[in-house]
Amino acid sequence: MYEYPIPIRKEFYSPEAIANYFIDKALEDNIELPLTKLLKLVYLAHCWYYGYKDRPLIDEKFVAWEFGPVLQSLYYKLRNDNYKKSIRSKIINFNGQNFVEPVVYAHDNETLEILESVWHNYKNYSGKDLTNLSHEKGGPWDIVWNELGGRNIPNAVIPNELIHEHFYNILASNELR
Repeated sequence: MYEYPIPIRKEFYSPEAIANYFIDKALEDNIELPLTKLLKLVYLAHCWYYGYKDRPLIDEKFVAWEFGPVLQSLYYKLRNDNYKKSIRSKIINFNGQNFVEPVVYAHDNETLEILESVWHNYKNYSGKDLTNLSHEKGGPWDIVWNELGGRNIPNAVIPNELIHEHFYNILASNELR
C-alpha cells in the first residue's frame, strides 16, 4: 500500500485520485483490473457517493458511449499510458508524482467508506459485468443512450441529476445490488 499525503478536503476529487484508490486496492487484493473495469468502478463510486451524499464525487461529466458511461479524460489518459489491457502495478502519475492527490484516506472517512463499499461489492465483477450493470434499463446511461438519443450524439453527457436521482432512489427503496 502506498503512503498518502495528509489530505486537504476539496469539494471534488479528480478522476485519477479515485482511479488510484481502486488501482491500489486491486494491487493489495491481487485482483486483475483491466481498463473497462476501472472506468466502471470510478463511475459507480461517483454514482453511489452522489446517492448517499447528495453531491458529486467528481467534477467532470460522464458521457454515454456504446459500452457505457465514461469519463473521457480518464479514458484517454489511461489508454495512452499502456494501461489498455490490464492495470496491475501502476499508480496514475500526477504532475510527476506517483501518489494519490490529497484524497480520501486519512481524514475523509465518509468518502473512504463509500469507496471501500464500492470496492467490496464490485471487485469480483468483470468489466463486462460492470458494463452490463451500467446499461440497466431505466438507469442514467440507458436514459441518455436510448431515450434522449445519446446513441446519435457523440459524447452525450449523462446529467448528474439523472445519476443522483437514480442512485438516491435505489438507496431510498433499500434495494441491494
